[in-house]
Amino acid sequence: MTDVACELDVVLEAPATLVLQVAVAPGTLAGSETLTVTGAAGPLMPHRLIDVYGNALDVVAVPTGPISVRYQASGGAAPVPARPADELSQWEAIRPSRYCPSDRLMSEAREGRGG
Repeated sequence: MTDVACELDVVLEAPATLVLQVAVAPGTLAGSETLTVTGAAGPLMPHRLIDVYGNALDVVAVPTGPISVRYQASGGAAPVPARPADELSQWEAIRPSRYCPSDRLMSEAREGRGG
């Protein structure tokens, strides 16, 4: 039996739409999975989208205030068939995100903490 879990707690200053990609890779775990998103007033209901690679993205509108995300999956690990990478997917994998520019995040974090 294999178990995986993820926990995320944030406090939002304004309402937002979250797109969470916290599920196990498609075909890697045969069993059950649970995703719960909770705000101060109670459970929120994400809806699941599947991208072109079969990955799950859970979309949920969240209010201002504390948000709690809990993900759990368990089951037997399944072999993952190799997917050949084409040239486009190789470039996509190494470029920084447009939504969270990680290549700039470190310097902004340093500045925010006084250097």
